[in-house]
Amino acid sequence: MLIKTIYNLLIKNLHLKIISVILAFIVFLAVHINNNKEVIQSLDIDLSLSLPKNNMIVNKIPRKVSVVLKASLTEIKRIKKENIVLPIKLKKSQTIILNEYNIPELKDVSVIQILPKTIDFVIEKIVEKEVPIQFNTVNELPAGYRYKKKPRLNDKFVTVIGPKSSIDLLKKVYTEPLNQAEIIGSESKILKLKLESSLLRFKNKRETSVSYEIIEEYTTKEMKEIKVKFLNCELDKNNIKPLKDTVKLVVKMPYSLKDKFPQNDFFVYADLKDCSKFEYLTSIKLSVAVPHKKILVKYIIPDTIILKKLHKKDLKKDLHNKINKIENEGNNKKKENK
Repeated sequence: MLIKTIYNLLIKNLHLKIISVILAFIVFLAVHINNNKEVIQSLDIDLSLSLPKNNMIVNKIPRKVSVVLKASLTEIKRIKKENIVLPIKLKKSQTIILNEYNIPELKDVSVIQILPKTIDFVIEKIVEKEVPIQFNTVNELPAGYRYKKKPRLNDKFVTVIGPKSSIDLLKKVYTEPLNQAEIIGSESKILKLKLESSLLRFKNKRETSVSYEIIEEYTTKEMKEIKVKFLNCELDKNNIKPLKDTVKLVVKMPYSLKDKFPQNDFFVYADLKDCSKFEYLTSIKLSVAVPHKKILVKYIIPDTIILKKLHKKDLKKDLHNKINKIENEGNNKKKENK
């Protein structure tokens, strides 16, 4: 039974099975031929540099070289998997000529071209130097502010490391600019230090701090014709008349408050206690109430008010003056309406 089953498997559809075997062989042969067919391909290979201790390359060099190979696809795939690098050992400044002998992994393939063919290496000894720090500022302080304590760097020197030729040319290191338009109050600000050459670096720290103290300036404000308010006395009832009822007020205030409080916010007054007992002419000291505790009164002109006790004769004259004033105001209005 088993023999019959095997026989049927071998004989049944024999021509199809023969064709399948032939096709499989053709595919195998094509793949084998293709993998062994030589092709030309370019590969980028990294440089692996070895330098003497405390030395560095100071010129611009390529980090990769382009190698044009002629090899089978199988070899190309193998080379790609190996991540080949080009080792270069340097003891001094020199020009290196590149060829296939520099890359042992390529000994079994044909190297058509290596680009670049030569590389110049300039090597210098690494040294260090302590240089002064130059403070840098931009813009002006905000309006109404000034330095009480000028900006002062907390570090005067910094140590820089790099190739000797660059270090010899280095005279000072600058801070990033301090924007004075954005600083108010007393504080210490961190500033980064800047190096112009990418070959240089800082040994320990790459920043410093600056201390300063800024205070707000005071400005003087003058206000004219401020009406004096008379407290604790009815002037008309007590037949009292001020010889002058307006004053000029001069105050000193922080710059930031100069436009916040108009003239109407200032209160000048005379406290008229026991005004019924006033003499014919009485002098009263004026007082000022300011709208903010930081506002200081420099002076009032005048700083006293003279009050006159009116008698019958003065009352008639005063009444006559008031009537004339009212009539004049009425006549002016009529003229304006015409």
